[in-house]
Amino acid sequence: MNQALQREVEACQGAGEKLKGLLHALVELTPLPVAITSIENSQILLKNQLVDPLFGISGDQTFDALEPKFYGNPTEPTQLLNKLKCGEQLINYQLQLKTVCGEIRDTLLSAQIVEYKQQQAILWIWTDVTEPKQVQQTDVFAAQKQVETALQESETQFRAIAAASPVAMTISQVGDGLILYASDQVKETFGLPSKDLVGRKTPNFYYDTTDRQAMLERLLEEKHIPQFEVRAKKADGTPIWVSVSLQLITFNHEWAILSAFHDITEQKQTEAKLQANARQQAAVAQLGQQALSGTNLTLLFNEAVMLVAQVLETKLCGFWKLLPNDSTLFLQAGTGWQNGLVGSALAGIQAHSHLGYTILTQNPVLIEDLRTDTQFSGPPLLHNHKIISGIGIPVPGQSQPLGALSCYTIQPRTFTQDDVHFLQAIANVLASATSRHQSEAQSHLMERAINASSNGVVLTDASQSDNPIIYTNAAFVSITGYTADEIIGQNCRFLQGSDRNQPALAALRSAIQEQRECHVTLQNYRKDGTLFWNELYTAPIFDAEGRLTHFVGIQTDITERLQTEAAHRQQEGQYRRIVQMATEGIWMLDQNNNTSYVNQQTATMMGYSPYEMQGKSLFAFMDNEGTVIANHYLERRRQGIHEMHDFKFRRKDGTDLWVILSTAPMFDQQKNYIGALGMLTDVTDRRRAEVGLRESEHRLNGILCSLEDVVWSVSATAHETLYLNPAAEKIYGRSITEFFDDPDLWIKVVHPDDQKRVQAATQALDKKKSRKLEYRIIRPDGRVRWIQDRYRVICDPMGQSIRIDGIATDITGRKRMEEKLLHDAYHDALTDLPNRVLFVNRLKQAIGRAKRRSNYLFAVLFLDLDRFKVINDSLGHLVGDQLLIAIAQRLPGCLVSENTIARLGGDEFAILLDPIKDPNDAATVAEQIYQALKLPFNLNGYEIFTTVSIGITLSATGYGQPEEVLRDADVALHYAKEQGKARFALFDSAMRDQAMALLQLEMALRRAIERQELRVYYQPIVLLTTGKIIGFEALVRWLHPKQGLISPAQFIPVAEETGLIVPIGLWVLNESCRQLRQWQMQFPTASKLTISVNLSSKQFSQPRLVDQVDQVLKETGLNPNDLKLEITESGIIDNQESADLLRRLQALNVQLCIDDFGTGYSSLSRLRQFPINTLKIDRSFIGTMQESVEDAEVVQAIVTLAHNLGMDVVAEGIETAEQLAHLRRLHCEQGQGYFFSKPVDSDAVEALLAEGFRW
Repeated sequence: MNQALQREVEACQGAGEKLKGLLHALVELTPLPVAITSIENSQILLKNQLVDPLFGISGDQTFDALEPKFYGNPTEPTQLLNKLKCGEQLINYQLQLKTVCGEIRDTLLSAQIVEYKQQQAILWIWTDVTEPKQVQQTDVFAAQKQVETALQESETQFRAIAAASPVAMTISQVGDGLILYASDQVKETFGLPSKDLVGRKTPNFYYDTTDRQAMLERLLEEKHIPQFEVRAKKADGTPIWVSVSLQLITFNHEWAILSAFHDITEQKQTEAKLQANARQQAAVAQLGQQALSGTNLTLLFNEAVMLVAQVLETKLCGFWKLLPNDSTLFLQAGTGWQNGLVGSALAGIQAHSHLGYTILTQNPVLIEDLRTDTQFSGPPLLHNHKIISGIGIPVPGQSQPLGALSCYTIQPRTFTQDDVHFLQAIANVLASATSRHQSEAQSHLMERAINASSNGVVLTDASQSDNPIIYTNAAFVSITGYTADEIIGQNCRFLQGSDRNQPALAALRSAIQEQRECHVTLQNYRKDGTLFWNELYTAPIFDAEGRLTHFVGIQTDITERLQTEAAHRQQEGQYRRIVQMATEGIWMLDQNNNTSYVNQQTATMMGYSPYEMQGKSLFAFMDNEGTVIANHYLERRRQGIHEMHDFKFRRKDGTDLWVILSTAPMFDQQKNYIGALGMLTDVTDRRRAEVGLRESEHRLNGILCSLEDVVWSVSATAHETLYLNPAAEKIYGRSITEFFDDPDLWIKVVHPDDQKRVQAATQALDKKKSRKLEYRIIRPDGRVRWIQDRYRVICDPMGQSIRIDGIATDITGRKRMEEKLLHDAYHDALTDLPNRVLFVNRLKQAIGRAKRRSNYLFAVLFLDLDRFKVINDSLGHLVGDQLLIAIAQRLPGCLVSENTIARLGGDEFAILLDPIKDPNDAATVAEQIYQALKLPFNLNGYEIFTTVSIGITLSATGYGQPEEVLRDADVALHYAKEQGKARFALFDSAMRDQAMALLQLEMALRRAIERQELRVYYQPIVLLTTGKIIGFEALVRWLHPKQGLISPAQFIPVAEETGLIVPIGLWVLNESCRQLRQWQMQFPTASKLTISVNLSSKQFSQPRLVDQVDQVLKETGLNPNDLKLEITESGIIDNQESADLLRRLQALNVQLCIDDFGTGYSSLSRLRQFPINTLKIDRSFIGTMQESVEDAEVVQAIVTLAHNLGMDVVAEGIETAEQLAHLRRLHCEQGQGYFFSKPVDSDAVEALLAEGFRW
């Protein structure tokens, strides 16, 4: 190797070593746990000092990053390794780690496969998100990929990893700060593209100027400066917080500075919010302590605004007190305001003012910018302070707010809900302190008021047995002459001395025992022995739980008042006449009709003061009309006439004053008229009420006249009509005058059947209750109406009945509706015959009579129309309903009137023959019904014939419940149908046993389906010309675990009747198709075999039949052309949808056969419409064609018909060689029967197939 090449190799090796140093520096510099492990054995190749604390291990312990014990989920390491080996890069993968001590750590993992020291390795970066403190130190979401930049062996790999890291990194020269490298994350952190930084000097990222030279000297000395936090700014000036780490490295053979910038703005904001909340809570606690300590309210409010301004860092804060006029706010306390404003500034309460809005709505108001706010306009006071943002909240009071607490800033600011909650907490402290201060002030005021009262007040302790005095005021001491010390502890009775028999004392003791108020007058004695009269008022005091705690007594010395009253009574005679007449106002006139005296009541009535009325003429207080009337009465008074009448005066405000005026003339001793005395009672309201009453009566009369109900009133004794509204003429058909003229007409119009009941109800009237009565009346035109009368007795104040008031309503329509509803509830809607409910009720009555009378007989006939479904399906339900109606009309002709005919539903009728003399009577009636219903019915142009099957049961059986009778009649009905229909059958116990046997068979069959006891047997179908088996017919068999093989003749009819034939048929279809497909695959020569499966009429009527067949073919894989579906002739004829259904089946490519052909009623025209492939001749013709020429001709006709229609023919039931030979002569192609093989199981079929299947 030459020297130049040697130098190049050494230079590359040196560069590699420097890059490895750079890589190690980056790993150590990153504030997250970082490790590089071997992918082969998980050996640690490189890690920083944060890895060990994360896993709880010491530096000397071995460490395997994929060891399951370090994971919350032990399977996690294998999953992680598989993901990484598949080339997946993990970013912020949520992972639970477990330390060696078992502590769970929630982490976010970033990992990828890298090349390190010429081998495949895994780079691991963990972020511990378990504890908030650690999150703040390491910034969970900021340094996920930081150290990946140092884990490559070349400068290109280093740059790629650095570019992928979310931490902003730069490498700059030591001397001039020229940036040599900047990661792409510099743009995300500082808003500067990395390409714009490389080649330029380091920009000033920091708000606070840092002594770069000092920092450089420290870095050169220490080689590494760990994380420190500084405020920085982005390129657009946006302030941010960053965590900075510096590392001295060699880069491009020179010393350089590796800088890592970690954006911690969000953490700082969170810390600031937590600190603000802590300051707010401390402020609330501090203010609350001051409030509880009883601080003066003024000082408390001043302290509150200072605290709020300090905590929220606002320039201004103030408490605006709501003044008593409720329209003005007063700046009671504040900080930051211009001198002189606190204690003098006022603000009005308007909705457009934010303070006014706060008071009016009692809700917080936040303003982000008062200069642009459209809802609130700030007063000059705020604009003078250059306010921009603000917040105001109400300070609650008892009935209305105490005022508002507000803060303002001169810079734009968005107040938060935390600020609102803080201010509300301060407001609640102020409100609570204010309320407590007011309560204490009120308590002190009350105590001063009690002590200032001239009434004696004492408080006694009711919890002690002697109810001693525990408090007395000064007035009580003054009244009694005792000192407070002498009074406290005594019972109030000590004031009575030895005079303990006063009647009032008994009332007082009773009130105290009963814990109620009491007002008495007692004779007491002072300390000096003098007597005084004491008016005493006592009341109990209870605590919050309702327990008696104290009594309060208020006493007044009324001795002087009683003495004065005695003196006044001596002068009472002089004023007795005035007092007796002075109902309300007193008005005295002189002889010239001028006012000489009025009392206060008169002046108040007139709207004047007594002084204003003094000396004025009487006529000055009335209008012209009143003057004329007054002059008339004046002349009468001069004549000495005393009068009392209504009179109208004019008040000062111009309104009318109506009074009852009682006048008395006054004469002197010479009998000269010297004036008059008038007593006035204000009846203005009464006059208004009278006018209102007349108007109300007019309105009421209008309402009563418009009512459709009869409103009436009669006297309580003679029942004379007092009032009757016009509706009576419409309902009763009689004039109102007739009722006024004839008091007895009320009872005469009542229906004779209801008169006694109405009279009894009227005589039994209760004075305290209203009554309601329903009865019929007869109008003059003979029509009967139903009336509902509601009435009550009206009594005078003495409790005597004076009249009866009532309302009569015509309820004829409702009664008719009730009768109809009752009828409909018990009758069939179509035929109007009794329904099941009514029939059962009458049957129950018949059973009761039979129980009470041993020789009593009745019978129940159960009727069911034969082939009614055919009529319904062919002619429509309308004709079917008309037929049911016609039968309901014909049946009564066969019965007597006492018998009951009911329609129970559908085409079922029931007849109750009650009573009968002999059991044969029931058979006679059944025969009559049968003969009557045999006759044709002409309906809608159709002549319809029908027959009926009847089941009969007799009461001699000893029934207890109607359901038992109906059950047995139904059993007899089914027996009649089984015997060929169009007949009747009398129930006996054997029928019930047979029904029970069928029920047990049905239940056993249901269990057989569940227990998979059914089997499919197969009968070969043979080509008659060659004897070759060309297919099989699938036949179901029941292999009972106890009874063995059960014949289809026993269970198929039950399955048909119960509907079980549908799931059985579907199972047979599925099983036989599956089996044939298996044989076709097992035996190559069986590929052309077909399988014939019977479809019952119920199965053929299933709406999902085509889908089910299609699904079976798809599931089993059988060729549709190998499946033959056999439908009976009657099944096709009875189904209206047969043609469409057969075409849909044909569309599946399955073959269609008519089974038992020749026994039904199908016509040739209809047969041609159906897409039939094969006709199967019924076995009944094959078995007798040797003996019966007719049957042989039928067989020949069927074969010829099938050939002419292009169909195949299969003969069923071939049992002899003669029958086979005859069929061959008739050119019948196919056949089956015991001559070839009886139905066999699948194993026997496989044996046949294995032998070559030919006869």
